[in-house]
Amino acid sequence: MKVRLGPVTILGVTQTADGGLKLIAAEGESIAGPTFKIGNTNSRIRFRSGPAAFFDAWCAEGPTHHVALGVGHQLTRLRKVADLLELELAVVE
Repeated sequence: MKVRLGPVTILGVTQTADGGLKLIAAEGESIAGPTFKIGNTNSRIRFRSGPAAFFDAWCAEGPTHHVALGVGHQLTRLRKVADLLELELAVVE
């Protein structure tokens, strides 16, 4: 399956060096194009910084393997959630 085209947000949860939880998020755009036929949902997502710069910045935050993919740009909501849960939120541009 593919996610509909347009604005999307990815969200990951990782562990900090002191054992706490940290959220990692980025907004992008789901774009048309071929995707892997591997039996689960996947999409082509374009981020503002380009693939190499985005991937370097994302990996610098210590992500785990999986992310949640949400329709629409959701950083405003995620900032509120992080504040309520007293969690760090790293936003990757």
